[in-house]
Amino acid sequence: MKKNSTKKTKDIEVTKPKHYTQGPVECIDAIDSMLDQKSQIDFCRAQVLKYNWRMFDKGNPVQDAQKAKFYQDRLVPLLKDYVARRL
Repeated sequence: MKKNSTKKTKDIEVTKPKHYTQGPVECIDAIDSMLDQKSQIDFCRAQVLKYNWRMFDKGNPVQDAQKAKFYQDRLVPLLKDYVARRL
């Protein structure tokens, strides 16, 4: 397997794991649709904490760090928009 192909596979395991992409709606999209903006921010904050907290407990700390980063990267634009709306 080529290195680039391996990287794409690992990225998909972090950003779109098969067990969360069954059917036409991704789980994360369903969660987002149920939450207001502040709750989406809190959800992302909780996910970042969760993946960093258990990083060394599940046997793949790099993947857990990547998952924490995935949620951190979702958090930043949500937070920027949230703060801008309140200024």
